Amino acid sequence: MKFWMQKKQLVNGIMYHLNLRVKTTSCSEDNNILTDCQQEESQPQEICKVQIHRSFADSSPLNAKVVRSECDHNILLGEPEEVSVETEVIREAANFAAQRIDAMSNSIYKQILVRILDATSQIVAGIKMNLKLELGNTECMKNMHKQTNCGVVSKNAEKMICRVSVWSQPWKQNSSKPSMKLTSFSCGPFYRTKRSFVGGESPIDTNDKRITDLTNYIEDELTSRSNSQYTKTIAQVVNATTQVVSGTLTRVTVEVADTNCLKSDNKPKSECSATNQGQQICTLAIWEQPWLHKKEITQSECHSKQNVGA
Repeated sequence: MKFWMQKKQLVNGIMYHLNLRVKTTSCSEDNNILTDCQQEESQPQEICKVQIHRSFADSSPLNAKVVRSECDHNILLGEPEEVSVETEVIREAANFAAQRIDAMSNSIYKQILVRILDATSQIVAGIKMNLKLELGNTECMKNMHKQTNCGVVSKNAEKMICRVSVWSQPWKQNSSKPSMKLTSFSCGPFYRTKRSFVGGESPIDTNDKRITDLTNYIEDELTSRSNSQYTKTIAQVVNATTQVVSGTLTRVTVEVADTNCLKSDNKPKSECSATNQGQQICTLAIWEQPWLHKKEITQSECHSKQNVGA
């Protein structure tokens, strides 16, 4: 516990107003020996506003009464700090992120976590963990019923480096809401040396056939990932770049919107038109390896068009 702020006031005695930073320890409430208590880093910190009154009429050292106590964990309490990649909460977050990325991946092979490269942690209404992960395709196809003993394919072209942010609220572990959430991720091809870097990032005309060929794929992917009941359409490709790196990495920024077609209708796109609903600006990275018939969105970040323009 740390004092965040304190002041006192004369009110028929002394009223102390304290702001405290409180952490959970490893000791239970009925433990009378507090010297061995350790801070639980995976548990939320709280800012507690406490009022304690001491009466002038009672001079005993234990003359103090808590008259008000209010705690809040929804407060930014710290800057990002480097943490060990071996800690349990970091390993749990890394495996959680790897599973979520695998679920969203278009690869026919199951992807797993190979190793955690680095990690930082920040207290912000819970714990925000920024991780750099190495992921690899396994020899198991996703449609296999038994996925035990899936070895990671050793080729560098089958691995990715992902930067992810995982937000955790451990106190919700036993509630109906999940305690972890993948808030952002960005993945790129794995390469060990700069020699594997074949080309720099180059701008490309938004009307180029390579971009127009990707629009249907992007629309389908955004539709499948959206919570809207309507399909998505690209209103405009704002900009695009390409980069040669173990294939082709194309980055695009697009304006998207909901159409007037329900997902359940399965109508041809030619019968659907854009509406004013669900307008977003999305930045995506699409990694293609044509010789492996592989196309995958490795980065996807969308924001409301209204918020972007504000």
